[in-house]
Amino acid sequence: MNIPFPNESFTPVTDIILQSITAQAILESIKVKMFDILESQDCSVEELAKKLGFIPYKLDSLMELLKENGLVIKNGEKISNSKLSSEFLVSTAPLYQGLAVMLSMEFRENVNESIGEWLKKDVKERKSTDEKWSTQKAMEGTAQEALTGGLQRTVEIISKLPGFSSFKLMGDLGGNHGTYTMSLLDKNPDLSGIICDLPNVIDVAEKRCEQMGYGGRVKGYGFDVHTGELPDEKFDLILTSHFLYCCQDNLESVFQKINHSLVTGGWFVAHHYAKQDSEMSGKTVAALELMTRLCGYHSHFIEGDVLETKLSANGFGNFQQQWTDESSGLLFFAAQKV
Repeated sequence: MNIPFPNESFTPVTDIILQSITAQAILESIKVKMFDILESQDCSVEELAKKLGFIPYKLDSLMELLKENGLVIKNGEKISNSKLSSEFLVSTAPLYQGLAVMLSMEFRENVNESIGEWLKKDVKERKSTDEKWSTQKAMEGTAQEALTGGLQRTVEIISKLPGFSSFKLMGDLGGNHGTYTMSLLDKNPDLSGIICDLPNVIDVAEKRCEQMGYGGRVKGYGFDVHTGELPDEKFDLILTSHFLYCCQDNLESVFQKINHSLVTGGWFVAHHYAKQDSEMSGKTVAALELMTRLCGYHSHFIEGDVLETKLSANGFGNFQQQWTDESSGLLFFAAQKV
């Protein structure tokens, strides 16, 4: 046999394939509440294996994998959570991300199974996705994902916009779980909110807000922004977060509707992914963009200069923008109706 020597290393490809095992290992650790156990007490591999019903020598390799990824710390024979795991992977933590991780993995598994098929289809995979937004599980997972910093910084910036203390009514366009609305209501006791989302989402969203003590200040409005109109109200603030990307084929129409529903001097705020000058890795950008386009959307990214141009043409000015999380490419963009 005349087998040639390779000119390139295949290691980068095998490394990528092995990373899928890492993701699944983290998910399984969350499911069995391993991080909860380690939060309550440091354990040896043998002690942890006994609590979980795992085989010690196999669990030892899992612990090594988690250690290499910054999720646990080994101190002699004892294992403890890293600060990262304590903050985000313990089920009782205020910023717990377990359900968000599970939902993200489920979605990516669905994409992985459909890549070949979706590469051939020039249609939006909206119907099944839109239906999932109304489930309690999806809503809670999406709400968890918002809590990794972007929501908190967005709320803080909005609360410092000129005139915020006198705002009476806000609209949360594509607001889903309502956490942005409820957080902003905490900043202004005179503010009320309307969550504007798909009809099948609204009942669940309203019940969630009511259960969290905001029933008298938050209500829902069911519609599709592509075909319907915003409620016949005059808002001081209209917010969109991780929603505007799905409107990129008709942004002008959406901005006209938003302008019509705002009081003069009212604010429109968008919070979403942007690429330009962010610190997102090129690999992350490319993967996120592939998933978005496979689902039939133009892009998950909207740059600030694009928004400024289109909003200027639709009666907005006094633009402001800043990163809420530069490492994740999360951009805050605000514009005032003039």
